[in-house]
Amino acid sequence: MLFESLRKRMAGIVIFIALAFVVTLLYTGLGSGVNTDAQVQAKPIAYVNGYEITDRDLTAQYESILASGATGGLDLEQLRYIAFQDLVNYHLVIAAARSEGFEVSKAEIDQWIAAALPEGVTLRQFLNAFGMTENDFRQQVENYLLAVKIEEAKREEVTVDEEEVEALFNEMLADDSGRYDQVRARHILIRPADPDDEASWEAALEEIEALREEILAGTPFEKIAAEQSHDTGSAILGGDLGFFGRGVMVQPFEEAAFSLEIGELSEPIRTDFGYHLIEVTAKRDLTDETYAESEKNRIRNSLHSQALQRHMTSWMDDLWANATIEILDIRLQAQQAHRDGDLEKAVSLFQAAIEQYRTPSLHVLLAQVYEELEEPELALEQYRIAAEKAPSDANILLALGLALMQADEREEAENVLVRASELAAQMTDLYQGVLIQLQVQQALTQLGADDDVLLEVNRRIQNIFGSPVAIDGDADAADEGVETE
Repeated sequence: MLFESLRKRMAGIVIFIALAFVVTLLYTGLGSGVNTDAQVQAKPIAYVNGYEITDRDLTAQYESILASGATGGLDLEQLRYIAFQDLVNYHLVIAAARSEGFEVSKAEIDQWIAAALPEGVTLRQFLNAFGMTENDFRQQVENYLLAVKIEEAKREEVTVDEEEVEALFNEMLADDSGRYDQVRARHILIRPADPDDEASWEAALEEIEALREEILAGTPFEKIAAEQSHDTGSAILGGDLGFFGRGVMVQPFEEAAFSLEIGELSEPIRTDFGYHLIEVTAKRDLTDETYAESEKNRIRNSLHSQALQRHMTSWMDDLWANATIEILDIRLQAQQAHRDGDLEKAVSLFQAAIEQYRTPSLHVLLAQVYEELEEPELALEQYRIAAEKAPSDANILLALGLALMQADEREEAENVLVRASELAAQMTDLYQGVLIQLQVQQALTQLGADDDVLLEVNRRIQNIFGSPVAIDGDADAADEGVETE
């Protein structure tokens, strides 16, 4: 849900809120006190404890979110609300830092500016270029550094119980199913020229069999991988994929890798990607000291991340609860009412906002409110209107397809979901495109779609990944102590 993602954003890296102001000023010329577009109005859209937030401020923050690429597939209206929350958070965090006695010295501000200005640009040149006063800019930098200091203080308030880390690790150690075993492997991939042509598959098999004979005759595996493998990402590493566990690679690849002995060369293994030669170079389990420590670090990081999120969420919720926030923009009012759980008020405000702005995403947001009110027919009606207004929006079509599934409109749902997959394949945001494809794949499977339909969606996913790594894993995650979701 949107508001769950907003809570995570609020409870995440607080300094991003203030940093966005400064970075936007430095590299785009947008931000508080700078008006680079006569179309962007300075009319107030909200007041936070009496402090005015303007349309210009909102546009600046919205643009900074777009520039960061951290849109998460959210549409314009959702991003506007996130930008608004960022602005509120910004003012609340800075005020909290001041009230708790944090200070920033002149020397700290000078040092930050010297390091942050683009190369070859003096502060005076920068200020002149954007029509800013030095006092205004220095104030923004001071606010950013205040946010840094208070976030660091909040982080230090969170600790991890090492006994809990050891207990969770011991549970893993006691698991004798082999689920935590890992292998390190390298591979060579030969793709068929035409995946739909069996003759192309036969040609790929002949090619990889010839490469296997070369390796058996003494040519180094890594040399052939670097020169011949179609998986360019691993080819530059001699085919090395690093350590990985079960559930990371596609099934035929995984089965082969975990059945090989160290140094053993596989027969050609066929997957949807093509034919592979696999050689396992190492194996390990949780008795391996390095692996065990990396898993403990992963557990420790995960526990700390969860505790920090709870702590920061509670802190930010308290700041919001004790603030006086007046919202003047009706679209933001509607989303705030939804966030606050006042669903009937949210419906009324969204309906009024639609009359005024008529943007497709407002219909989607209204549909989500109707779903929470357990009004599926009204929700479906709004999804249909949104799709009519934005027939090329993959996210909206996905939402419509899922709503049609709930209404048991199975044939129409399948058609809409297939169209969402087609559009997602054209998205420049590959991450969001993959997320849509995965949801479409799951929904079509539940609908019992034909194998050729599912195969086409799977191929679109493979075209993005281009390697045997499965869609639900990260081969390096455990090795690097990174938590995957």
